[in-house]
Amino acid sequence: MTSPNDKFEAAKTIVETLKAFEGKDQEMIFRWAAESLGVAIASAAANPAPQLTISSVVTPGAGRNVPSQTDSEKSVGSVQDIKTFVATKSPKSDVQFAATVAYYHQFLAPVADRKSAITQDDLLDACRKADWQRPPNPYQTLNNAFHLGLLDRPEKGTFSINSVGENLVAMALPGEASVPNPKKRIAKKAARKPASKGPKSPAKSSLAKAKV
Repeated sequence: MTSPNDKFEAAKTIVETLKAFEGKDQEMIFRWAAESLGVAIASAAANPAPQLTISSVVTPGAGRNVPSQTDSEKSVGSVQDIKTFVATKSPKSDVQFAATVAYYHQFLAPVADRKSAITQDDLLDACRKADWQRPPNPYQTLNNAFHLGLLDRPEKGTFSINSVGENLVAMALPGEASVPNPKKRIAKKAARKPASKGPKSPAKSSLAKAKV
């Protein structure tokens, strides 16, 4: 059974590790960790709680708690136009661009414009705003991102970012990131049967005897 001190040390280690990340990345890391552990985390808006500092956790009563930042303040601080965000992430292909657009609309767009899923119209609008060359078939681009596991398809014609796509956009881009390649079926070649050895023809047999 773990002691309270062990729990405090674990909390201290987590906080020290996450200090190097920005607020939105910290929230994402918490969500991924919770999904991996099968732990449900209540949203801060539904269950507001005061933010605890490391000093108050390790030594209760010592130090003053810093008031937590409200969700609206976090949203205002993280708002970024899509052109700047795409330029920052520098996607290498149309499917990476589609994942970047879906990520932007769900997490970084102005609060009033945020949406959990995008359509081909949103993708075309992002191409115009971000100076990205329009793909020949926008819907097929979104479908390709879906089949590569970067997007989910909650309804026909709509696509939402999933944890794999989030990881690509938030952690791998920019850089030499690549999307997973779909597995191709390789047809098995039929094994060639060795030619059966039949009886030698009389002509070849008599020729062999003559040489001897």
